[in-house]
This record gives sequence, C-alpha cells and structure tokens, in this order.
Amino acid sequence: MSNTPAPTNLPPAGATPPAIASAPKPSTPAQPAVETNPAAKAAPVPPPAPSQSRAPVIILGMLATVFLLSSFFLWEKVNTLEATLQQNKNHAVQVEAHTIKLQTALDETKLAAARQQVQVDEAKAVATSAKAESVKSKAIAADTQILLDKSRVIATGYQVQMEEAKVASLKRLGEVEVAQAQTTVMQVQLTKARADTVQLQAQLIETRNRADATQAKLAETELALSELRKTSVKK
Repeated sequence: MSNTPAPTNLPPAGATPPAIASAPKPSTPAQPAVETNPAAKAAPVPPPAPSQSRAPVIILGMLATVFLLSSFFLWEKVNTLEATLQQNKNHAVQVEAHTIKLQTALDETKLAAARQQVQVDEAKAVATSAKAESVKSKAIAADTQILLDKSRVIATGYQVQMEEAKVASLKRLGEVEVAQAQTTVMQVQLTKARADTVQLQAQLIETRNRADATQAKLAETELALSELRKTSVKK
C-alpha cells in the first residue's frame, strides 16, 4: 500500500466543476485558469505519516549504536593488544635476563673446568716426576745391591783366606810371625770389608726407604689424579 498523499487540488465529490477558460486571443498572452471552487481551496493538507518522520531518527540511532559498539570493541581490542604487547616485552626481558644468567653460569663452568684441567696437568706432571724418581731410586737400589753382593763375596774370600792362614800358621810353626802378620792384615781387611758391608747395607736400606717413600708418594698422586678425573667427569 502506497503512502503517497492524494492530490489536494481535486474538487470534492458532487461539486460543480470549474469553468473552462476561453481560448486566448492571438494578440494577448494566455491567462491561467482561475479556480472558482472555494471548497477546493479550503481543503486541509494531511500531515506526513509518523513512520516517515521517525525513520531517519531510528536509522541515526541504530547507526550511532553500531558506531558506539564498534568503538567499544575496537577500544577493548586495542587494550588487549597493548596488554599482550607489554606481556611479550616483559617475557622478552625475562628471557634475556635468564639468557645472561645462563651465559654467566656457562663462563664460570668453563673457568672451573679450565682450573681443574690445570690441576690435572699439574698432578700428571707430579706423577711423572714421582715415577722418574721411583725408577731412579730402584736403579740406585739395584746398583747398591750389586755392590753389597760384591762386598759379601770379598768378605767371604777374606774369611776363607784368614782360615787358610790360621791353618797354615798351625802347620808351619816356623812361620808363626809371618802368619800372624798375614792374619792381622787379613783381619784388618776383613774388618774393613765388614765395615764397607755395613755401610753398603745402610745405603741399601736408605735407598729402599727412599724408593718406598717415592712409591707411596706416587700412589697418593695417582689417587688424587683419579679423584680429580672423577670430579671433572661428574661436572
């Protein structure tokens, strides 16, 4: 159904139609027709429909509501994005601080490992030196043992000679003085040989003690080296 208002210049039903103007003369301009119906002039113009007057206001209200809702949602979205950006920045700062802390710990671990490596190298050097001293001490002990064996052989020879001299002195009474002199010389040589033997024995004992001490020091060094290796492996 159309809302177009009805024309207002139509005469009401039952009214006399207006007179038709006569044709104009050729020499004068045409005159407009004059309405002579007073009822047609007095008819009121109907007001516009309420729906037509309120439609723009409703549309504007809806548009304003949509605009306000869109602005609110956009504002909330911007706030959410800003909060997320701030959280990401804070997380990045925390990650960077944690990375710096880890790098510091890694550098300290490297320094500790380097110090332990230096200690291991020093322990290896000490162990090598102790092994060399042990080998040297063993060689000295072997040489001393050889000298001791030779001294024992010499002492035994002197003892045999002294016994033979005693037998010869008994057999040869005429050569008692000579035999006694030889016996005295042999006794002196025997005493000297025994003294040399005792001295060599003392040297051998000292050398063996040094070898034992060096061996003990070597064992302690190897134990310390083993502990350092275990500690480095655990770290």
